[in-house]
Amino acid sequence: MRLLADHLRVSNPRSVYASSQAVFGQPLPAGPLTDDFTPTPQQGMYGTYKLTNKIYLNELHRRGFLEVFIVRLPTISVRPGKPTVAASSLSGIIREPMYGLECIVPFRDREFKSFLTSPRTIAENLVTAEYGE
Repeated sequence: MRLLADHLRVSNPRSVYASSQAVFGQPLPAGPLTDDFTPTPQQGMYGTYKLTNKIYLNELHRRGFLEVFIVRLPTISVRPGKPTVAASSLSGIIREPMYGLECIVPFRDREFKSFLTSPRTIAENLVTAEYGE
């Protein structure tokens, strides 16, 4: 990430970094996530990696070195392909029953909360973040 950010600093394009809800861990708050909610990644290195990149890029932006917008993407559903072992891999809950297949929920905690959106909505939001349209 550091090498990519150093390269981007030369021409300073408007950049969008896709973060993840994996930076938060569980339990998620009942209401909207605000800046007061402390990230506590719990899904191995992935959430920690996304959080450290977010902090690094935010610092470059704060110092005026890089014009970057960080968007935190919810789980994208329904994603094609085989299920993954990620805790946020919820597409199978919708995808497998559509094909008449058994769905194995990828986590044990039945109180797990997540935010879902469609691939189309994600694409529209990324374009909005990049171009402000």
